[in-house]
Amino acid sequence: MRDLMEKKVEAALLNGYYGPLLTENQSKMLKLYCDEDYSLTEIAQQYAVSRQSVYDTLNRAILTLSAAEEKLHWASASENRQKELRKLCEKVEALPVETSGRAAKEEILAELKKLLSEEEQYGV
Repeated sequence: MRDLMEKKVEAALLNGYYGPLLTENQSKMLKLYCDEDYSLTEIAQQYAVSRQSVYDTLNRAILTLSAAEEKLHWASASENRQKELRKLCEKVEALPVETSGRAAKEEILAELKKLLSEEEQYGV
C-alpha cells in the first residue's frame, strides 16, 4: 500500500512540473487520483467511462510525466537544490558569531530561508 502512495506522491510532484504536457482529460483524472484520492472506480463513474479506460489514461499520463523528467530532470534538480539550501542554512546556524556579526549572520540566514521557501513552493 505504501508503494502506491509513493507513486501517487511522485505523480503529483511531476504533474506540478510537467502538467501542461498532459491532455485536459489526463490532467483532470490525475488530479482526482493523486490530489483528491479518488479510486479508479470513482473516477470512472464521474466520467461515465470504464475503470479500464481510467487506468489506461492515468498510465499514459504518468508515462508522459516520467518521460519528461527523464529528459529534463527539473524535479530532481529542484529536490537537490532544496537539500543544498537546507545544508547551507544548517551551516550558517551553526556558525559561532560574536555580537558584532550576529546581524550579518541573521541576514544571510533569512535570505537562505527565503530562497529555500521559494524553491519548495515554486520549484524550477
